[in-house]
Amino acid sequence: VSCQWLAELARSEVAREARTLFVVGAYQIGKERAARAVAEAVDSSVFVDQRRWDLLKIAEWADVKLSSGKPLWSIDKDGCCVWMCALGGLGHDALKQHLKSCKGAFDAVVAFRPTGWSWAPRMAQQGSSACRVWADNDGSTRIYGVPYSEHSSYTELQALAEDLRPRKLTPTVNSETRKDKEKIMNHFLDVVDLRLDRQRMD
Repeated sequence: VSCQWLAELARSEVAREARTLFVVGAYQIGKERAARAVAEAVDSSVFVDQRRWDLLKIAEWADVKLSSGKPLWSIDKDGCCVWMCALGGLGHDALKQHLKSCKGAFDAVVAFRPTGWSWAPRMAQQGSSACRVWADNDGSTRIYGVPYSEHSSYTELQALAEDLRPRKLTPTVNSETRKDKEKIMNHFLDVVDLRLDRQRMD
């Protein structure tokens, strides 16, 4: 559903301003499906930096094509109206700099922040129209928070841990205190390989 909303928003933004640059926020890996949804909607390859390109090759996703036959990914900005950039760098000042760096190729830039933190209950009924835009710079820079998550379910994480039998797991979400970390780790104690743990007492 999130990818459908991204595509709808991209198409509506192109109808508003045909010469729009789209920036999809991402972590070091992930959010590729979000970028693909935008790319398909506007029929453009997605510009990625060399580091992400190397990761896409490792993941065997480098040769993917859009439905039009164009390559999905490019390491050359020329001809791309969709870019993947760091999720943390999607402020209006940064977007304005992207617009300037394009030397007149685009008249507007729209950023998508695809993250689960964007979810609001009203979205279940309203769909993409509930994704609010934050506009600045006389409307030339626009930012949407779009609910999107690629996180695994508990069952998927448990199955992965059982298959890999890691020596160590480090919780990173909802784990601010030691008690929070222990609560999460209690679910995985029987699948972690602790044979080399010198602090173990048993």
